Amino acid sequence: MSEHTYPDLAIVSGDSKRAISTRPRPTSALLSFVGEITDSNAVRDGFRLIVVGGILEASRRGLGLLLKQLYYSITIQAVFSEDDPAYGWIMTWLAVPERQSDARNFEVVSTKYQERLEEGGRDDGDGLALIPAFDHPRYIRFEGRIYRFERYSENKTFGDPVAMLRVSVLSRSQSAIHSLIASAHRLSLAHTATRLVAYTPAKGNTYWHETSSRPARSLESVVLPEGVKERVVADLGEFLGGAKWYAERGYLCYGVPGSGKTSLISAIAGHFSLPVYIVNLAQSGLDDSALADLISLCPPKSILLMEDIDCCSTSREDTGERKGRMDVASNVTLSGLLNCIDGVGASEGRILFATTNHVDRLDPALKRPGRMDVWIEFKNATTPQIHDLFTNFYPSTAGTPEMKSTLADRFAEQVAADTFSVAAIQGFLMQYRSQPEEAVRKIAEWVRNGGRAE
Repeated sequence: MSEHTYPDLAIVSGDSKRAISTRPRPTSALLSFVGEITDSNAVRDGFRLIVVGGILEASRRGLGLLLKQLYYSITIQAVFSEDDPAYGWIMTWLAVPERQSDARNFEVVSTKYQERLEEGGRDDGDGLALIPAFDHPRYIRFEGRIYRFERYSENKTFGDPVAMLRVSVLSRSQSAIHSLIASAHRLSLAHTATRLVAYTPAKGNTYWHETSSRPARSLESVVLPEGVKERVVADLGEFLGGAKWYAERGYLCYGVPGSGKTSLISAIAGHFSLPVYIVNLAQSGLDDSALADLISLCPPKSILLMEDIDCCSTSREDTGERKGRMDVASNVTLSGLLNCIDGVGASEGRILFATTNHVDRLDPALKRPGRMDVWIEFKNATTPQIHDLFTNFYPSTAGTPEMKSTLADRFAEQVAADTFSVAAIQGFLMQYRSQPEEAVRKIAEWVRNGGRAE
């Protein structure tokens, strides 16, 4: 038997009678100990402190939750992600110097936003822009309200962390945020109206990143055979002026390298004030899924420029020799490209420009109407092009227009037509930027050397 459960039995000497002896039960001892403890004033006071502290902590948390709910009820918050165009609008708005003049914590940016300084009414010549630093809230008054701006980073499922911007304002109406976004968008439109803004894939090809912003190039500065520019501008103007965005318009620019394909696209983008989204199908890490995601983020009324489109279109009629070439390697498949151009994931109202130096490598599926509606061939410079190149390169040359035309004629007649690219001739003229007569005198030697500098 267990001595902790039953009484002990013992033999009493002399008469052999059993006697029962008992020990105190543990329960009774515990109750006695507890009674002694509770009789202590110190213990009673300790219990009181615990109860009072618990009540105070619960009250504190409850009050905090109440204040938070009250704050949320009178505050409007909006979050902007770096992979959305609206983030760029707000950052452009914040980069105006007058809104950062009293900042104490900021990030100094020497590119991307530096062109926005003029929009803020100040040009101090330092070429810098100040934007809010990460994790340092910035308070700015706008239209009678105080806005709170806070930049922070957020880890996405894939890729590097993405910059985020949280905007808060004391208001019960969303109109306060809408007003801010509208103001930022107007500023961005005013910026892009006179500049060419280009975007390229960034951070694992997950979204578009603004990489350059420069003055828009005029159409007059692009020298092409007669009628080419006019035909493209008229066609694109008709498409953009349509009453309804009904389809995507595709243009295929093909021909020899350095013949003006990219220059024409840049000038057209500047002429119509369109942003350009540039993707090279041979770039590292780009596959069908990433390309589809990027294209889905392109807004309507923008130009999507696909460079070297032939690199992914290994034709079904290819020979083994072509399949082994490095310049046609790409992780983007032909079917993936076709789906992006006019499949379910294709967006309406976008303008597609595709470039290639090897039109013969394009798969027939890419060439059909509906994907590439307008074909523009670029060849080596013709004699009229060479003449116009010289005239455009020296617009302020002293002398009468007849004298400048004579110099241009002398220059053009020494260069064989359809022999040198436009880029090669421009490269030669760059050596004599302010010496048109010297350019005319040296061009024959440059031609004899096959277009190579001395």
